[in-house]
Amino acid sequence: MDRAEAISPPVLPHFPAGRIPALDGLRGCAIILVILFHSNVWFGGEFGGRGGPVSILFGAGWIGVDLFFVLSGFLITHLLLEDKAREDRRRFLANFYIRRILRIFPLYYGFLLLYLTLPRAAVFNNLGSHVPVIGVVSLLLFFYNFLAGFGLILIPTLHSFWSLCVEEHFYLLWPFLVWSLSQHGLMRLCLALAVFSLAVRLALLRFGPSFEIAYLITPCRLDGLALGAGVALALRHSGVWQAIRSRALAIGMAAAAGFLAIGAVQGHFKDNVDFRFSRPPLRGDSSLILGVGITLAAVLFCSLLVLALDPVRPSSLFLRVLEWRPLRSIGKYSFAMYVFHRLLFHISSTLLVKLLPNYDRVPPWLGKTLGGLWLIAVAYAAGWLSYHLYERHFLALKRQRTAAPPAEMPG
Repeated sequence: MDRAEAISPPVLPHFPAGRIPALDGLRGCAIILVILFHSNVWFGGEFGGRGGPVSILFGAGWIGVDLFFVLSGFLITHLLLEDKAREDRRRFLANFYIRRILRIFPLYYGFLLLYLTLPRAAVFNNLGSHVPVIGVVSLLLFFYNFLAGFGLILIPTLHSFWSLCVEEHFYLLWPFLVWSLSQHGLMRLCLALAVFSLAVRLALLRFGPSFEIAYLITPCRLDGLALGAGVALALRHSGVWQAIRSRALAIGMAAAAGFLAIGAVQGHFKDNVDFRFSRPPLRGDSSLILGVGITLAAVLFCSLLVLALDPVRPSSLFLRVLEWRPLRSIGKYSFAMYVFHRLLFHISSTLLVKLLPNYDRVPPWLGKTLGGLWLIAVAYAAGWLSYHLYERHFLALKRQRTAAPPAEMPG
């Protein structure tokens, strides 16, 4: 491998301490979308129910996970390429895995321990005691997404960790590929992985027993990670970057239009829907949203990422929104918010029934809005406390390993 060919100066402008403020804003948008999606259960299902336009808007929040995947693919690849330029193989791999362990494991395993030992209070409803042994093992070893995808297990309050399993699988193999391949080889691999992931997802939607397989298992969710990694690679070649940057807005608008068109034609996600092509759906068919739509969402988010990294228009309205301090603050604590929000939703729902027995008389659009804002607020408070009282001690060790920017994807 030609190391001189493999590393070239990145196009990014200089930011203090290597931080890219707009990426915190994008992460803030991602976690807000995810939390609103799960809060949509109030007054109806996650994908629909009562609430009119508010329900539809909140129901689209599932795409926040795909934004996280794109950001993760970009940031991890960018940091790996930086390390590859200055370290030997042993230190390259050791530094990466130590940083990942210090970022993810203390909070993730600490939360699982807390969850499995929750007191037997009514507000917790013995949650920890309801998790079967195989569920605990699958969460500890990061294969829960496969068990859930094949319908073998479902742990509602911990179900969000399926996406963390996907990312851990990516982290396990991607560093070896980044070290072994040239940048041109990696770019071709990114495109191949995106196409492969879409093809497998479509095949499983057509022939698989349920939509969960196509949505949850790792081979079906590589397109966002791969396309995000492709942005990191393009960033290091000025000619490729300029070509992408000049077309980013048009590509993003086309992807968004395609996604919305598919959603309008197929009825998007609805409760009790059958997602397969092979038999008539129960209420509507969202197989194209799960198939082509997920890839279109990844392309859209890659376009937004390119615009967020654009040093030519630092004062654009888009960047000013992403660099808005409250949104960046939410992004900073988004990992802990992601970890805690489903448990906080359960506790909030239990308290809501006990404290406001007539809450269902509230107009659904208002109840969903207030519920979503409440869940964002309490998740932010939990994230803030987790970061400053617990996580930062491990992150201090992590920063000793590298000068990498702190704007990293949850998980």
